[in-house]
Amino acid sequence: MKHTVAVLTAIALSCCLTPLPLHAQEEYRTVEQGAYTFRVYADHAEITDFSAPQYRTVTLPSEVEGVPVTKIADWAFNGTIWVPEFIIPDTVTEIGYDAFGNCDWLTAVTIPGSVKTIGNSAFSGCDLLASAVIEEGVEVIGSAAFYNCPELAEITFPDSLYAVNPDGSSNAKSFLKTAWYDAQPDGLLYAGHVLLGYKNRPAEDTALVIPEGTTGICGSAFYGMKQLTAVTLPDSLRSIGGQAFYGCSLSSVTIPQHVELIGRHAFWTCPVEAFELSPDNSCFTEKSGILYNADQTVLVEAPYRLSSAILPETLTEIPDYAFVGRRLTSLEIPANVRSIGENAFAFCAELRYLHFTDGLASIGNGAFSNCTSLEYILLPDSVKQIGKSAFSGCNALSLAALPTGTAELPVESLETIYEGMFDQETGKLLDPGYSTLEDRGIFYGCSNLQTLLIPKELKTIPAGTFGETGIQDTWYTGTPEEWAAAGYDLVPRTADDYGRTILTMPNRFGRIHFQVQPDSQVAGDMDLDGQLTVSDAVLMQRYLTGSMSPLPQGIRLADLDGNGVTDVFDLAILKGMLVTA
Repeated sequence: MKHTVAVLTAIALSCCLTPLPLHAQEEYRTVEQGAYTFRVYADHAEITDFSAPQYRTVTLPSEVEGVPVTKIADWAFNGTIWVPEFIIPDTVTEIGYDAFGNCDWLTAVTIPGSVKTIGNSAFSGCDLLASAVIEEGVEVIGSAAFYNCPELAEITFPDSLYAVNPDGSSNAKSFLKTAWYDAQPDGLLYAGHVLLGYKNRPAEDTALVIPEGTTGICGSAFYGMKQLTAVTLPDSLRSIGGQAFYGCSLSSVTIPQHVELIGRHAFWTCPVEAFELSPDNSCFTEKSGILYNADQTVLVEAPYRLSSAILPETLTEIPDYAFVGRRLTSLEIPANVRSIGENAFAFCAELRYLHFTDGLASIGNGAFSNCTSLEYILLPDSVKQIGKSAFSGCNALSLAALPTGTAELPVESLETIYEGMFDQETGKLLDPGYSTLEDRGIFYGCSNLQTLLIPKELKTIPAGTFGETGIQDTWYTGTPEEWAAAGYDLVPRTADDYGRTILTMPNRFGRIHFQVQPDSQVAGDMDLDGQLTVSDAVLMQRYLTGSMSPLPQGIRLADLDGNGVTDVFDLAILKGMLVTA
């Protein structure tokens, strides 16, 4: 049977290596042969499952149906018993996630140099594993790869190893709960030439000079070490794992010339104002203190104390959490950016102005949530997807213009647990506990939102999207009939499919203006209906008294004397134009 697998590339690491193409499609066949199950592609195969034989050493096959076995897939041998040793062929280049985890009878393993990457948790929980020989050629060991192997006393590390736990997960526990780890002295701890961090960290403030010859820094190596106030990185360094210095007190960082891999959030929350980069480094670039890959298409890390930035025109995406909590006040999103990641600008409390350019296609969950100074959002029509809670908590937001490219807005159901009242004297629960759901839309908590532009192409707005807003005027490009036919839920759900109560405020749209032409160029056309009429004068008068919220284009067209301000003098000019028309 043929199947298709989608290979996805996540920006967990930024490096000189060429990533797999996004959503690359590969066909494969599932083949069962003896005790093995394979996933067979055109030019290679993976072992995906194994039926344990009686007690004996197992030599893994090097090929199947004429193609080499190059990968031991995730969980392939997980939990296998009765096998004291697996002999891995030199055709294998990758060992997947938890591939040999919890193999309780495994006592020894030799990983050939053909293997470049040992995956996360690959051998974790192997209770009897006593020896691991990692041959020259292996380059990367994943998070928790040998975690909780209590008998593991002997580990041979190759000189080729340059990255451990590169994605920064699991707090650098790749070798914790092993006899090898327990036998190491206090101080800086190494796996070959890769610095794992401290064993028993010093309590006092520390300025660390990492020794020359170190090729890698383990992910989460110094996670949360506030007493680390300065670090000097050696010229020999090739990799810095994800979250390696998360929460440290570093105020400056210089990236050496040979660094080719930097994991996500390597310096997260460090009080760095600008990163410095060796001029001889060919894998990364620096602009406005921000680190990018060599061609500036991928943002690697923005310093936590960043207060201003000009993003390069070559940038194609802004990754998850890229600018969380930064002190930016304004920003222009370059024209080549196609996606903004999850929580990319969340909690940028000083961000007041954003300029989007046409071409942006997606905005991730919570991308601009809790930007409490953000005043308006004008989304380009190229935006096709807006994530949950994308602008929630933006309580200074007064204007939002939605794009024609988006057909449906999302809603997020959040569960709240109520445990009832507890009587301190009797020790009894007076009311039983219960749970409710609260439907929250992308503008949840935007209490000052007054002006809204909705294109007729937007077909669905869930209840709760505009429930907590103060919208005075909604400008709609369609007809009243199209409005009535659209799914703009004014009445919220009261219960879900399981009978749980849902607390959601109904959508509120204020006054609805129909058949709006947002691109009108007619002077004085404040209501944007494409013509100059008495209604424009009425609208301008209401605007000047604060009882109407027009769109920005209408305000610009009403500035008839061209002084940059729409005021009573413009109203007088408009009335004169209507008299002479």
